[in-house]
Amino acid sequence: MKRPWIGVQYWENPIFMHWPVPYDVLRSLVPEPFQLDTFHGRAWVSIVLFRSPRSHLRWGSGLFSLSSLSQVNVRTYIRFYEEPAVYFLTVYTNSKLSVLGARWLLSLPYQHAYFDGGSRTSFRMKQTNGDSFGRFSAHVYPSSERFTPEKHTLAHWLTERYHFYTIKGKHIVKATISHMPWRLSEARYNIKQNNLLAITPETRDPLVHVASSQTTYLYPPQVRGCQALAQF
Repeated sequence: MKRPWIGVQYWENPIFMHWPVPYDVLRSLVPEPFQLDTFHGRAWVSIVLFRSPRSHLRWGSGLFSLSSLSQVNVRTYIRFYEEPAVYFLTVYTNSKLSVLGARWLLSLPYQHAYFDGGSRTSFRMKQTNGDSFGRFSAHVYPSSERFTPEKHTLAHWLTERYHFYTIKGKHIVKATISHMPWRLSEARYNIKQNNLLAITPETRDPLVHVASSQTTYLYPPQVRGCQALAQF
């Protein structure tokens, strides 16, 4: 029986950018006991960008609500006991409350960032600490009709992920989201600046999609084991 959701966000035309990365490079960034997932033997890293004009908890939505949330997720793909999931390498957001909550509750690598106004197809952000890392600027334009990725395709493998794992102390924690299957468009893009992750290949063009807007629900995290006892 599915437990009730605890939070909701409306994701406005999220943008997916994906790069293949050498397996050994990504393996060094993903802790045991997680298995690095691959598609036809190739590992991937993705940047997912979205804005949410409304986000709130299920209870007390007037008190615990966020408006104009912007977020950039830098993630890769894992399996834990054969369950496909994502692992966040870094998450940038303009919400200081989200940064504090994600770090405290789940030890997720959230960073506070400043986002330019832009538009639905434009993202510009930089970390608030002013260093040379954590800067991204791009324009993305849909270039095809919407489609639903078929199972066993790369687009489906990269986007239809409903769980993420993290390690908090000695505990392995799983969190789950739910939403309707993604409707994607192929996209043209112009990346003006990107140093969110040093392993992102500058010489290789990413696979880029723009998705239809939709509502996403977050469910209570679950402890799925102890890091020290997990065996593979």
